[in-house]
Amino acid sequence: MDALHQKLGTTWTFRVLGLVTPATGLPAAWLIKERAPIKSTAFIAWLANPKSRSMVADNTDMIFLKNVRFMTLFVAAVLATFPLLVPPFFLPLYSNSLGLSASARAGLVAGFNFSSAISRLCCGLLFDCIGPVNTLFISLIISVVSMLVVWRVSNCLAPLIVFVFINGAANGCFFSTIPTVVGSDSASRRVLAAMRLIVSGWAGRYLMVGSVVLYLLLSKY
Repeated sequence: MDALHQKLGTTWTFRVLGLVTPATGLPAAWLIKERAPIKSTAFIAWLANPKSRSMVADNTDMIFLKNVRFMTLFVAAVLATFPLLVPPFFLPLYSNSLGLSASARAGLVAGFNFSSAISRLCCGLLFDCIGPVNTLFISLIISVVSMLVVWRVSNCLAPLIVFVFINGAANGCFFSTIPTVVGSDSASRRVLAAMRLIVSGWAGRYLMVGSVVLYLLLSKY
């Protein structure tokens, strides 16, 4: 992307990305086959038995908005995801303020994505050892510490690289852990409905986080 930006400019970089997305996504969508048929469900599932401690009860639908455990996870996911995309989006701006080159800025973002990808693959080992809920908790703690401690002292390239890999790993671990946490507390036939509500709660993050961070930066300077 950095090479495209250098040679073609911002406009054509986005055009190339726009063309690559359907070129790779449409064949995958056409060729993929469902392992098992999925039954249609209501957008919001309500449970007739609110006293059940499980998210699934016999002959009833799943507790979603009436289930304390699910709503705790829902609120935690909404609050946790709000700052998660701040580092990858604002790393180039922060790196530019340190006087780093364009290639270094692009490399930091690539390193963040690489660390996130490796973390998503390795989280399964932690699931087996300490459980998905504990893994989710640890990933959030690492993300908080990396942003409030490591990033604050990253005033040159070396500590910034350390921050990128630590925060990227925590970021990837969070997104790979959430479906497992939901699935471990849900019947398999209701996981899609539960995840639909969880992901819907992230809409505010996607719409607001950039504006909020920019406002904080502008109000400071």
